[in-house]
Amino acid sequence: MNNTNTKEALNSMAAYCAAAERCRSDIEKKLSKWELEIDEIESIISRLEKENFLNEERYARAYTNDKYKYAKWGKKKIAQGLYFKKVNDQLIENALKSIDYELYIENLKSILTHKAKTVKANSDYEKNGKLARFALGRGYEYGDISKVLPDIEEQY
Repeated sequence: MNNTNTKEALNSMAAYCAAAERCRSDIEKKLSKWELEIDEIESIISRLEKENFLNEERYARAYTNDKYKYAKWGKKKIAQGLYFKKVNDQLIENALKSIDYELYIENLKSILTHKAKTVKANSDYEKNGKLARFALGRGYEYGDISKVLPDIEEQY
């Protein structure tokens, strides 16, 4: 790593990683714009991992935490987002296991209660179908949705 451009890229990526959790694919994408050789990119990523600026497991947990707590996404949508970021399947599975199930269900109830106020339907059956499709689109599993819908139904 004696190339000035490579050192500059390493420093830039270290600062980028220090600002927020990043995944390997984010760094690869950024470094590809620096017009570096593949072995230089690998060397930089390896160094960032060795110095713990870049940690895929930590990234997967942070991503999962943010998406279910703040964006109120379901597990399937979170897993899909991590998959698109090229995170290892085992890390995705471990990150999803870290979800607080009670808060997860509360999030589902919250988004369905809010959505139920705006859904127009001719019957409760139709309204439940629309709410279930909405929750499926947010990445929740049908089993969880079917547990929560009766509670929501009581409110309308």
